Amino acid sequence: MSRRQYKSPLFRLIENRRLEGKPLLLKSLIIISPTILIVLYLVIKNWKAFLLVPPINIFFLLLAGLWVVIGPILIMLHYRRTDKFLEKVNVDLCQAHYEKRHEPCINRSAIEPQNNVSTEYKCEIIAFKRNFYSHQKAITIIVNFIWCLLVLIAISENKSALIVTGIDSTDATLYYPFLFFILYVGYLTSFGLSQTLTMLWSVRSICKLKLLRYDPVECDDEFNLSFIGNYSIMTARLLSSGILLLPMLFLFTSNANNNYATSLPLIILYTLILLISIVVPLSLVFNYSRNERESAINNLQKNLIESIRLSYQEPSIQNELKCATIQRELELVKNQKIVLMTATDVGTALITIGTPFIAQVFLSSDFFMLILKLLKVID
Repeated sequence: MSRRQYKSPLFRLIENRRLEGKPLLLKSLIIISPTILIVLYLVIKNWKAFLLVPPINIFFLLLAGLWVVIGPILIMLHYRRTDKFLEKVNVDLCQAHYEKRHEPCINRSAIEPQNNVSTEYKCEIIAFKRNFYSHQKAITIIVNFIWCLLVLIAISENKSALIVTGIDSTDATLYYPFLFFILYVGYLTSFGLSQTLTMLWSVRSICKLKLLRYDPVECDDEFNLSFIGNYSIMTARLLSSGILLLPMLFLFTSNANNNYATSLPLIILYTLILLISIVVPLSLVFNYSRNERESAINNLQKNLIESIRLSYQEPSIQNELKCATIQRELELVKNQKIVLMTATDVGTALITIGTPFIAQVFLSSDFFMLILKLLKVID
């Protein structure tokens, strides 16, 4: 059983001991070093053509270059966030009730002793993590391949669109290095989608396997599942960072030098994808936790009725105390809140979902021309 997240060879390369504890920016520069060399080569070889590129196209290229630098940092931070999520799965979910499954525990010696947790249930946690690692690997490899293939097809079918970057598609010494650069960046951008799909699978699996803890006594006044909401929102934030690449993508696909505004349908589609990546996992968790709470209420009500009946048949202080205890637990459960997000997570989610429309405003041609006038770049 794999005990670590799947990371591409590119990211495993920077995890060696020599780079341990080094700044994330340094690691990011190591990852993107091939793209830096290619850009320097293209600028030196084709500098005259670059001087003729419109200023807004240069601006969009710089935005794409900004993502190339911060993208690997966001991916590395997301790997850390996923590690914390898996730790929370081990700690926060290990008190959940155990239901027999068909998946046997492969490695019982790997189970860490934990109080009040059955060996069978700990096997469930191990089985979930094993499946998480395998699904993460499969999803990442498949999405990387398909995404890079789509990028290759898009560039091949729109060679003339490269004129917006000053690249002559008929010059092999320019076209093929630039094509490698695009594929390399496309490879990095695919991680946002692959990690989002992995997140959706993991949350669905947690709900399907009934791994969520629900103890009416321990939960007090709230059923706190914010660690799952935080994981889904942070994953969506990684996906939203691709907004920096949209202007350049639109220029390539539209093949129109005079249309500087990003495509509204593309913005709407991007927003819907971000919305789904946040709403779907939260809905799954909320529905499951609500059902668990309703089930707990029904069980407590049955126990209360049985205790009341028993206290009438056999009056005693012990039976009365039992009825009072069940009554308190029942009121506690009815008043408990289901917490899926913290206040910070709510703010992050709103900003993440609104990012495409904010970009639509700031990257519009009118806004950009206004900035140029203010800076006296043009008359």
